[in-house]
Amino acid sequence: MQTFLVGGAVRDMLLGRTPREYDYVFSGSLEEFLLRHKTARRAGTQFSIAIYNGLEFAPMRGKTIHEDLASRDFTVNAMALDADGRLFAHPEALRDLALHRLSPASSHALADDPVRLFRAARFTATLPGFHISADLKRAMRAEAGSGKIMDAAPERIGSEIHKVLHSARPGNFLRTLNEADCLTAWLQEFAPAEEDAAALHRTADIMDRAAGVPMAVWMALCHDLNTGATQSPLPAAAPTPVRKQPQHHAAAPAARRFAMRIKAPNSFVRAAEVAASCHKEGMHYPALKAESRVSLLMRLHLAALLDDFFTFILAVTGSDFRRPAAEELDILLRVKLPPDQQGRGPESGRLLHRMRCEALQSR
Repeated sequence: MQTFLVGGAVRDMLLGRTPREYDYVFSGSLEEFLLRHKTARRAGTQFSIAIYNGLEFAPMRGKTIHEDLASRDFTVNAMALDADGRLFAHPEALRDLALHRLSPASSHALADDPVRLFRAARFTATLPGFHISADLKRAMRAEAGSGKIMDAAPERIGSEIHKVLHSARPGNFLRTLNEADCLTAWLQEFAPAEEDAAALHRTADIMDRAAGVPMAVWMALCHDLNTGATQSPLPAAAPTPVRKQPQHHAAAPAARRFAMRIKAPNSFVRAAEVAASCHKEGMHYPALKAESRVSLLMRLHLAALLDDFFTFILAVTGSDFRRPAAEELDILLRVKLPPDQQGRGPESGRLLHRMRCEALQSR
């Protein structure tokens, strides 16, 4: 039984990068692997995967390592090292690696798994300097046009986007999907409106400036969606009541729908709504009246988004309001209702809001 280190770990080692994860394949069946390695355990239900010494091992796709590599997504990921350190590679892998080019490992690579078109865009974000080849662009465009990507599990789309949030150049994700005409698949709200084709590039630039703070990148992604985008026949999110928030502009419901469509966690759904509905107030934070600052700060506090939101605003405006906002929130949180004014429902809420406004005005 042979064992090989495969995929992104080999690519990163050849690029001089420290791999984030290590994946292995082996010849033979999973049952044979488990018999040979007594402490290994089976993992997953859909795939034959074993966990051994904390690492992931899977049977090769095909009878040989060459067949396995030919079945992979992109040439630069179609490389393997055996136990003796010998390199096995797709015929175009090393050339594409030197050119920082993403190319499909086969003519059917994306048809085998349509989610790979999003993975390609994600790799241009996680591997700055890499670009998609003409062949890959055509394959992405064709796969998006076929409609098969609409059948993908929402969680898989969400997983690709989540990884983008942790990347060095997250804006490249949008730029690449736009370049390959793939935005109408799952991400139609991001497709540039005819009257403002520069909006997508502004969003991508803000995402890049927020890099390093994943939630701020997410808020940058969701803050200014194209609410006039034509709705594609996407899997519907479960209906949920939408809170009445008069200050929401038109992008807030669209941001919520997008977040729910990709099965984002509830904290991300809230952050998407906050970014879409509150970014204009955040951009002009020092000029806001006390009433507006109190409402904004308390909403951010209750959503645990204060620092992330103002990091996102810093990426938008270049102005850093994090410290004054935190100081003013501290003032608000120290305001307490008198005991005889507590427990009166909305009346107590209105009084507390007024007291907080007065505390800001008197500082």
